[in-house]
Amino acid sequence: MKELNPEHISAVIGLINDSPYFKHLAMVVRELGNGHSVVELDMDQRHLNPFGGIHGGVYSSIIDTAAYWSVYCELEEDAGLGDVTSRAIFPARHSSHAFIEAGQPLVLCGVEVASRVFSRVDP
Repeated sequence: MKELNPEHISAVIGLINDSPYFKHLAMVVRELGNGHSVVELDMDQRHLNPFGGIHGGVYSSIIDTAAYWSVYCELEEDAGLGDVTSRAIFPARHSSHAFIEAGQPLVLCGVEVASRVFSRVDP
């Protein structure tokens, strides 16, 4: 297991939590480690869609954050950056489908989290 520099981890957590998007969502990364992260978000009115449910963008943000930062500590310093594209379809009969596609070789993480979120959206 890779030995982590606690000063670097502390600085990265500070940088993450001080970013405008995280402040906007009131989302906080509490912990980073080899293969895991702890992300907190206290739901309030700002996170709701017009029907009073949690907005899908909030789910996506939590999944993206937890997945990326869980892998961050495992990456080599020169691993580079990439992006994730997802697409969700919600037909009129309240069914849902989620697609996660790999456009190139990648590290796929968060599948268990995504599965749990989508099972709550469409039990």
